[in-house]
This record gives sequence, structure tokens and C-alpha cells, in this order.
Amino acid sequence: MGNVQKIKTTVDEILSNELPSGIKYSVSEREFMGDVSLAISMWVDSEYVEHNGHCGQVSYSLFPDTWELQSQVYGGIGGGRISVKTDDTRFYCEGIKIPFRKPRKTEDAVIKALHRLCENYISTIRSNFDKLIYVDRVLETTNELR
Repeated sequence: MGNVQKIKTTVDEILSNELPSGIKYSVSEREFMGDVSLAISMWVDSEYVEHNGHCGQVSYSLFPDTWELQSQVYGGIGGGRISVKTDDTRFYCEGIKIPFRKPRKTEDAVIKALHRLCENYISTIRSNFDKLIYVDRVLETTNELR
């Protein structure tokens, strides 16, 4: 399990260095049926919305044994899309995909992909900030993203 902790620390350092203070993140260890993975989530600093998570939340999983990084959906929250308001009256919101290409299953490729993912997430949030659902719940730390 030492290798998992080392990878978790590496991922945490990348997110800490790449993301501005208005974007929060979480890297947590999960175990399911004997497989260990890291759950990686990013969101705009906001009040938590019961059953819907945070504003602009996205989720990814990393399997340390195989170096597989992929988008992950937890009960409809996250995945590789942020939820924004739409002009289409039939729908409350629509998803905007964060540009992400599943990397090769090597340490170097995953590390590069995490750096690109942070850049793409920040860019997508900035481009769509005023349309984010729950934008009324974001905190003042997000001013640099507007």
C-alpha cells in the first residue's frame, strides 16, 4: 500500500500547485472488491448542495496498480462534465465536457494528463462561470475565476 500513498501524494501535489484557491479538490483512497483506486474530485469553492454536490464538480478515478486514469460518475455527480444553465426551456441544465483524453497507462503519461486536466478544467470554468448551476452558492474565494 506504500505505492498507493506515494501516488496519492503526487496527485495531491499536482492539484495543489496547478489549481487556484477558488477551486477545491479531494484525493481519497477507495477500495472496492479488492481493487484500490484514488477518487479525484475538483469543484468551484461553494456551499454543498444536498444530493447534487458542489458547483462545477468533476470526478476522476486513478487505479495505482495499472495507472489507469478515467472520468468517474458518482450517482450523477461529477464525471467529466460541469453542469451549466441552458436556454432550452425543456431542461434545467446541460453538461459541458472538460477536454480530457484517457492517457496511456504509464506514470509519465498520467502525470502529464493530470497537468492538462487542471488547465482544461480552469479554462472551462472561467469560460462558463456565470452559467454554472448553483453559481449563487459560490464563495468569495472564486473571484479570480470570474
